[in-house]
This record gives sequence, C-alpha cells and structure tokens, in this order.
Amino acid sequence: MADGITAEPAIKIEGVTKRYRLGAGYGADATISHRIDSALRAPLRKLRGETKPEEGEDFLALDGVSLEIPEGQMLGLVGANGAGKSTLLKLLARITAPSEGRIEIRGQVGSLLEVGTGFHPELTGR
Repeated sequence: MADGITAEPAIKIEGVTKRYRLGAGYGADATISHRIDSALRAPLRKLRGETKPEEGEDFLALDGVSLEIPEGQMLGLVGANGAGKSTLLKLLARITAPSEGRIEIRGQVGSLLEVGTGFHPELTGR
C-alpha cells in the first residue's frame, strides 16, 4: 500500500480459549486461608443465589475468541468484570499461553502495566 500499511493484520487471534483450573497453584498455607475465606463467604453467596465452581474444576476465561486487528488501528476492550479483557491482554503480551487456538502478532507487543496492576481480589467478577 502507498502509506506503508500492509494488508496483513497486525494481530490475528483464531479460536483462542483460555482455561484455568480453580484452586490450582495454592501453597499449603494459602489453601487453608482460601478455604476459610470461601467458607465465610458461602452464606452471602447462597443468599444472592450465586453458584461457585468447585476447586479443581476448569473455568473458561475465554472461549473460542477470533479477532483480526489491522496495522495502525486502535481498539478498546470494554466489558463487565470477569469478561476476559485482562486475560486477552495477558495472552497478547505473552504473559500466559492460550489453552487452545493461536495468536499471530506482526511486530512487537509491550505491556505498559505490571501483572496484577489494578487488580483487587474483592472487586473481580470471579
């Protein structure tokens, strides 16, 4: 093209799924703390009619996401807590790998924020 922008997308995401195993990766002390916290919150969840997946179950943070972003285009990710926005950005920054699917990036992607920046465990949607 005349302005130096190619027809190939800068970012191509095909059928990307990201699974997390709930309760995985906790140390012995954190597991006890997690279980106590979970037990204390259970009555409130029950009153609200919320269901919580059991430890050891898979949680789908992203399920079959496909997207192409042309070179030079800006994109905003907007959604409710727990919708997968941060997970998608972590995949693009190669902080974590997709469980399924593939991501092609032409050029470099850099993260401007540290992992966990802005995360507050009591405000997350999950």
